[in-house]
Amino acid sequence: MASALLIFALAVVSVSEVFASSKHYRYTSCKHQTFVKINPPTLIPADELGYSHIVVHPSTRVAHIAGQTALDASFDIQGDTFAHQFPKAADNVELALKAVGASRKDVMTMTIYTVGLSEDERLQTIKWIGVSFGMPAITVVDVKNLAIDGLFVEIEATAAVSGEFCRKLSQWKCMGNTAVLGKVHY
Repeated sequence: MASALLIFALAVVSVSEVFASSKHYRYTSCKHQTFVKINPPTLIPADELGYSHIVVHPSTRVAHIAGQTALDASFDIQGDTFAHQFPKAADNVELALKAVGASRKDVMTMTIYTVGLSEDERLQTIKWIGVSFGMPAITVVDVKNLAIDGLFVEIEATAAVSGEFCRKLSQWKCMGNTAVLGKVHY
């Protein structure tokens, strides 16, 4: 029923706020499932690069967070070493979590891509993530390069999303296979 108006109960978005030009939330309906693509304004404008920061599948209550780096919302790299970039990348993961009503304790898995770290540095990264994010399942992969030269870390995560957040996904208007939700205040 891609052309039907579907309603989810959402407290933070009023009907008057729903409009077709929102860049922050996009609903995609496939044959057997509906999921939400989210690009919070606090992160780089991922839609300009052709991807989404977060995809939530409301029925499974799982959020998939794309790799977060030390880029700020203006595409500027924050820091010129792994040690300087890692906290910014972790902060960006936290901003993505906040956009779906989750926190560090809700993270289930993390994959951390690093450039040029020693084994000891990779193990320290695992320990820091474990302590800071409540011991999720962690994989650290050292790679030759990341997408943008000068980046030394990228953190991908999967998190549990509360049933309350999923119920907050309000009215959305179907437009073919994509529907758009109005602006949400962070």
